[in-house]
Amino acid sequence: MTRRTHEALTGAVGVSRSRGGKRREEASGPGRQRVFLPGVMSLGVLSLGMLPLGALPVGAPSLGALSMRMAHAEGVAPTAPAQTVPAPPAPVPTRAEAAPMPGLLSHKVTYRLDLTRLKAGVLTAAGGRATYRIRDLCRSWSVSQKLDLDVTGSDGAPRHVVFQSATLEDKAGRFFRFRTLQTENDETISETGGEARRGRDGRIAVHLTLPDTRVLALPAQVLFPLQFAGLLLSAARKGKLHVRAEIFDGASIDGATISYATLGRLQPAKPDFDSPLFRGARAVPVSVASFSGAGDSLLPDSTYGDRLWTNGVEDRLTIDFGDYVLSGQIESLTSLRTIPCPDGR
Repeated sequence: MTRRTHEALTGAVGVSRSRGGKRREEASGPGRQRVFLPGVMSLGVLSLGMLPLGALPVGAPSLGALSMRMAHAEGVAPTAPAQTVPAPPAPVPTRAEAAPMPGLLSHKVTYRLDLTRLKAGVLTAAGGRATYRIRDLCRSWSVSQKLDLDVTGSDGAPRHVVFQSATLEDKAGRFFRFRTLQTENDETISETGGEARRGRDGRIAVHLTLPDTRVLALPAQVLFPLQFAGLLLSAARKGKLHVRAEIFDGASIDGATISYATLGRLQPAKPDFDSPLFRGARAVPVSVASFSGAGDSLLPDSTYGDRLWTNGVEDRLTIDFGDYVLSGQIESLTSLRTIPCPDGR
């Protein structure tokens, strides 16, 4: 799943970290908390998500999350560029180009999310579902995510929070198109949309169309969500225990997010959900802490954990918001038909 799920929840109950790491309650309303979904779920990363709701965390791990042919993500269509832009020439290889990811499965997975631990009196109830779709479009990945949560705050007021995203990510890391929408009680809280393109020198220009029109400049080391997922799987195959990366997933208009991942051992495992899609795949436990870089707090904005399979499926989601923890279990998992590629790939 992805880290957006994490922040969506935090915003839904009006909690954020103040300087020095202490939490404070904030008034509800747009702008109180930026959307930020896991890392891997999207792959995480919820892309996956990575997670990473106005307080949503995936992806993750996110994952930690790719639209069906950029058509729609549970009703949210990625914003097309203002004008058709020809594909840029292949960029000079940079550190930001993660290893290729053979064997990623085009699939749709639905998770049931439950409140498993309450550390403070911020919530009395929380739960819902997360849906993640990833489809191989030959030269790019299409991903869509939807996080649908019902949250009851300590004041007894119920809130229905929905986060949706649709992305199209070039497999070579040259471009990334995105569209996100977050609502609370059917009121739009935040929207983002635009396209990021990597130049020949590796640096990225993000052309935002929502919530306003502007251009962000990002350094060459920044990864897109599925690049980060590929980096995690590559590190797991090499036996690495720690990975640091800067990630741009379109959920934040402030730029890239710094993420630190801790990996377990990649090995054969028994899935919690019975499906032939796990046959022959191995899994690695992943924990991702994400930092926005705002303020001087040493505490992460979100922490996301899951078990990442070599086919790209995630299970055993754990989303830690500090004051409360959500867990996610697979309810359904199906493979999606892939389109025939002109070059046979």
